[in-house]
Amino acid sequence: MSLTAALASAVSGLNVAQRALSVTANNVANANTDGYSRKIVSQQALVVGNRGAGVEVTEVARLTDDFLTQEIRRQSSVSGRSEVLQRYQDLLQDAFGAPGDNNDLALQIGNLQVAIDALAGSPETSALALQVVQAAGDLGRSLGGLADQVQILRGDADQAIGRTVDEINADLKGIHDLNVEIERQDNAGEVNPELLDRRDTLVNSLAEKIDIRTAALDGSRLAIYTADGETLLDRMPRVLAYEPAAQVAQDTRFGQIAIFRENQIDPATGAPIDPSAGVQLVSSGVRSTLNAELLNDAVADASQQITSRISGGRLAGLLETRDRILPALDDQLQELADGLRFALNAAHNDGSPVPPPSALTGTRTDLSDFAGASRSGTATIAVIDRADGSTALAFQIDLGAAADETGIVAQINNGLGALGSAAIGADGNLEITLANSAQGLAIAEGDSKISFADAAGRDRDYGFSHYFGLNDLLVQNGGRPSDFAVRADIQADPSQLSTARLDVTASPLSATLGGAGDNRGVQALADALSTAQPVIARGGLPAKSVTLATYAGDVIARSASLADNAKQAASRDQALADSLKYRAAEVSGVNLDEEMAHLVQLQQAYGASARIVTVTNDLFGELLDMVR
Repeated sequence: MSLTAALASAVSGLNVAQRALSVTANNVANANTDGYSRKIVSQQALVVGNRGAGVEVTEVARLTDDFLTQEIRRQSSVSGRSEVLQRYQDLLQDAFGAPGDNNDLALQIGNLQVAIDALAGSPETSALALQVVQAAGDLGRSLGGLADQVQILRGDADQAIGRTVDEINADLKGIHDLNVEIERQDNAGEVNPELLDRRDTLVNSLAEKIDIRTAALDGSRLAIYTADGETLLDRMPRVLAYEPAAQVAQDTRFGQIAIFRENQIDPATGAPIDPSAGVQLVSSGVRSTLNAELLNDAVADASQQITSRISGGRLAGLLETRDRILPALDDQLQELADGLRFALNAAHNDGSPVPPPSALTGTRTDLSDFAGASRSGTATIAVIDRADGSTALAFQIDLGAAADETGIVAQINNGLGALGSAAIGADGNLEITLANSAQGLAIAEGDSKISFADAAGRDRDYGFSHYFGLNDLLVQNGGRPSDFAVRADIQADPSQLSTARLDVTASPLSATLGGAGDNRGVQALADALSTAQPVIARGGLPAKSVTLATYAGDVIARSASLADNAKQAASRDQALADSLKYRAAEVSGVNLDEEMAHLVQLQQAYGASARIVTVTNDLFGELLDMVR
């Protein structure tokens, strides 16, 4: 080998050692950098004219395991979903509160039961009547507040869906930009593994948000698809479009989530030019599992039901929370509220305060189903002297004899004669008013029955007064069953609670209202709470006959169980994700001991090459001296 060749070989060794030293130093510096993979310098002998001419660097390669990388991304999607489910379940538990505090529905129903029982023991005591009114009001506010909190959480999840969609779009744009730069450098014969690390970090971030699959497109580009094969990125990135709802309520209709090409998006607004042109991932609708009311309404079920092709990632967890978990809980709360109002109002309408009121105003404003309902039996209306409790008049209403609500009005007017009148009010409700305010109206439901199926498909039987809401205890102050409160005049004057009952003798017809010591009206309220009531299947709770306090306990227990299951699932999923990352780190992570040992080897190699350069230089010097 000539001295020139020897010098060239030594210099090539110095260059390779220097490059390897730089890479090793970079490994050490990034030992704790998230997403960084260890780099190694691959080298090979340099051959010129079939003779060794030193060494050259072939590539700076990353140490990665493609299988583990794919598994980490898959598990990241699973963990992203379970983490969201756990977080919202924890928020629900915060809304329910700890057992025994003011948000404990079962306890509040128990408090109402205790207050009613106390009033039954002394129905003439005004302080005990006030406690009943306060307990009923507290229950209504707590139940309504929980139902409102469910919708607030749905709104929060919907806004989070919008933010997650924006983050997905940003990740796709970032991956596309890196694809372009990696391809450019690859075409120029340059190698920059740091860009590959940055791209992998973005892909991993994307996998946490939505379940994806990746594939090598061509050259060094990476293509990304949804789990069921829809393209998110090929030569150009796609754009996911979603507009969160401005306000979320029980019947809010959410928009679709769809994939669009960049040229299908209006650059000025960021909205799709033609919303129907996108590839739908999540359909528009009200919720994912329709409840009985939605199944029974006149709107096509397919247009109300939300269907999703997204099964993993934070986005899937948010959709599941917004469209299935929270609506299911709301259904249970509405069922509890509806059952409370129905049972307590049925009992309260079959009783009367002492003294009775001189006017009755019905709370039902839509009487359209009266004519088509199954109607039978009679109810008794009595006119009572408010001062001494004597009966001035008693007559019966025959439900089967009335063709519609106007027939009921006619029967009441005929029965009252000059003592009073009835009419359908401006709001569509039944109103009965006595001419003399010294007299009052008391009603006994008797065997009167008005039967029809409600919006949820329940076949319910109402008495005459209960159907028209002439003496309701609880009235709705909103559009949902959970929006209820104690009737305003009872709140103002608790003595308007129905504590007594009207005794009716059929032949000859006579009626007597129990006096101040009559507790049968209050006892009926107590029985309504302690007697099993039928409930329909709601949100995973089966149809059955159960007391309302027990049903409230079932709602709380199921929610707590779901929260515990979500916590355990999130813990398992995260443990598996951490295990996969640990195994990947064993392959691609930086081991400082190994890197330091490698530095020693490189130092020795560099020193050996430098020694050869020195020796060669000395030999060149001797040759020059000989020539001189």
